[in-house]
Amino acid sequence: VLAQNRKVANYVKRLEAKDAEAEEPPIESPGELPSATDLVAEIERFLRQQPPEPKAE
Repeated sequence: VLAQNRKVANYVKRLEAKDAEAEEPPIESPGELPSATDLVAEIERFLRQQPPEPKAE
């Protein structure tokens, strides 16, 4: 269908070119993610460092 209508085909080509120009480079990964065990240990350390909440009476 697009090949049969040059005006539409040219419009689609321009849109595709615009899209290709607008694409951002992929985000680089910060490296390997920590293991689940390391994440849990870090969360536990964080929680232990938090002051206790006052008890509601």
